Amino acid sequence: MLYTHSPEEIVINKIDKERVRMAEDSVLKRLSPRHQNIYMLKEQGYLHREIADELNLERSTVTKNLLYTKRKLQEAFRSINAKI
Repeated sequence: MLYTHSPEEIVINKIDKERVRMAEDSVLKRLSPRHQNIYMLKEQGYLHREIADELNLERSTVTKNLLYTKRKLQEAFRSINAKI
């Protein structure tokens, strides 16, 4: 059986996606340029090793930076859920 979303569900889904995008943008703007670059490369599909090579960093530095960014994003997303 094919499930179709009601118009209300579609609108709520769009609003939720927009809130997530806004929270992500807000977090990324507050990060250092290095954190931003590492995150963007990861989002483009680069492996930790490739990011480290590209930015002349230790692989462990890339991993630590990504964990920090992930934690900041999770905090922002929890904040969104608390408001809903």
